[in-house]
Amino acid sequence: MKQALNVTLKLQHRQVRLQRLDHYNGSRAESRLARKPSNITDVPVNQYYNELQYQAPRELVDVRVDYKWNRKFTPYFPSAK
Repeated sequence: MKQALNVTLKLQHRQVRLQRLDHYNGSRAESRLARKPSNITDVPVNQYYNELQYQAPRELVDVRVDYKWNRKFTPYFPSAK
């Protein structure tokens, strides 16, 4: 079961705007079909099996500050990555 949450917060005062985006992905298990490593002694070469891969939860936060100088020019400062 996939768990995800996205939250956006925007604050604006005159020409200055602050925007924060939070992205959360919960832990999940995914099943995939994998090929079994073949040995020289194995007769059936193409053997497959199911394996589970787990993804740890992660959270990303983006912050942006911009200033609307006029309708054609808006400088902004993104968060460092």
